[in-house]
Amino acid sequence: MGTLASLTQTSGFRVSGLGDRLLVNVLWFDLFWLTCVVGQSAWFPASVALLALHLLLISEKLVELRIWAVLGLFGIAVDSGLSVAGVFKFDHDVVIPVWLICLWLGFVSTLGRSLKPLIARPWLAMMTGAFFGPLSYWGGEKLGAVEFGFPLSTTLVLLGFLWAILLPLLLLLHEFLSRPIKSTMRTGGSP
Repeated sequence: MGTLASLTQTSGFRVSGLGDRLLVNVLWFDLFWLTCVVGQSAWFPASVALLALHLLLISEKLVELRIWAVLGLFGIAVDSGLSVAGVFKFDHDVVIPVWLICLWLGFVSTLGRSLKPLIARPWLAMMTGAFFGPLSYWGGEKLGAVEFGFPLSTTLVLLGFLWAILLPLLLLLHEFLSRPIKSTMRTGGSP
């Protein structure tokens, strides 16, 4: 009876789906962001543990893994491009550090949860991206996680334009990718 599954069955507490709630997702991501940005590579195991906790707490695990694979890689490619272009500079001259890769997986987990209200409001999504995207990177810069290769104002304006496009695009792609995965296995009978 020592497992989490038996505990949830006997207590009536349901774990699956808890992570889909807006407030839980907001609190989880705030903690996750701090773990990735403040702890960087030193706290990588904690970041991975928080990603695992997120998977435990959500209802559609396979859909989430698909979103991580597609949108997470997309975001990693965007930040890698910015790094190669000299907008970002990371320790040890890496193109993109492991903590930022992890952070992208966590961020795309907010698209269908805490950022879901923006899906039906593309203009608000653009404005949100234009303001909070650069703010997040600037916070990372202030905490020593990244250096900017250009003057602060140039970098923030560039990131503002990029995120004004990127956030609505990510939300649209999330809507497409979040459709439930249908089983291709036949359950019996004739075709």
